[in-house]
Amino acid sequence: MELWAAPRSLDLAGSLRGTPSARFVASGPCTVVGVPRDCISDRDTLAALAEETRGLWSRIEADARRDDDTFMDWARPVPGPWWFKQAEAAVVVMQGDPARLRACMPRGVRPLPGTGGRYLLAVTRFDGVGSEDPSDPQRFSYHEVTPFLPVWSGLRGPAAFIPELYPDAWMAVILGREILGFPKRTARVGLRDNGGELIVGGRLALKMRWREACPAVPKAAIGALGRALIPFELTERVLRAILPERPKFSALVHKRIGASHTAGRTLAIDEVVRVPVQLDPIHKAATLEGLQVDVGDGPGILHGKAIAGWRLHSGFHFGAGFKERSIRTPEVAS
Repeated sequence: MELWAAPRSLDLAGSLRGTPSARFVASGPCTVVGVPRDCISDRDTLAALAEETRGLWSRIEADARRDDDTFMDWARPVPGPWWFKQAEAAVVVMQGDPARLRACMPRGVRPLPGTGGRYLLAVTRFDGVGSEDPSDPQRFSYHEVTPFLPVWSGLRGPAAFIPELYPDAWMAVILGREILGFPKRTARVGLRDNGGELIVGGRLALKMRWREACPAVPKAAIGALGRALIPFELTERVLRAILPERPKFSALVHKRIGASHTAGRTLAIDEVVRVPVQLDPIHKAATLEGLQVDVGDGPGILHGKAIAGWRLHSGFHFGAGFKERSIRTPEVAS
């Protein structure tokens, strides 16, 4: 199951063979135009088939590059830290249910005061992703949908808690979960000039569209984003005044690894991990006008109503994560 964007011919090869290759269902208002086969010249048919084949081979190449593994001998993952050289994201401030947000947070983590149930939802394309360790020079690209919940955690202070996230590359799942504990789940993700979507659990879980992306000064965009997330005029003023060229923040995750002696029914590791993130300069920004976000009830924390959105171009480095606290000991895990 995947989502195709118009304009596009639908299964030309299947139509010519007389045996459909797929079933198509409209996810929104659209116009479908049928053309009798005898009204299309052989030249136009060949050109259309060539374009369909080109698109399929392009997809195969992208999938093969994305699925190449990143391991050392004896199936050891290549160590980080990791650099996401290029990140192009549609970032939306969502108004969620405060009680629902609190319910997904581990002990010792609570919503950041002043946010009132708001959180960030990002649909991102990553290019040039790889480890800074010289043992593996490979780089790959993938997409990801990530909710960022603004929180305060113990004595460590503010962070962005990530309860669950959805990449479209299995290596990103393995490396993120095994090393740092990011709760990743493989999905199908799209990002294009006028929107993006998430398909997970066999359904369209997120559909994001906008009419146009209006260029904006990066500092102004970040200031407006901050004010939408924490709705006070002072928020925007402070961010525009003190925002450094390379902002930093902490990602917070609940790392849970199943215990082998119970076949994963209990946990061998159950802890809150803090991961420092160093952003590269935001070199391009735009405000998303005519924004529409359709999100169902889950999975995970996905819910709510869109307040405002921006398109941001940057990159970032992961630092070395560290355990902030244990949630429970392996002996009493359940």
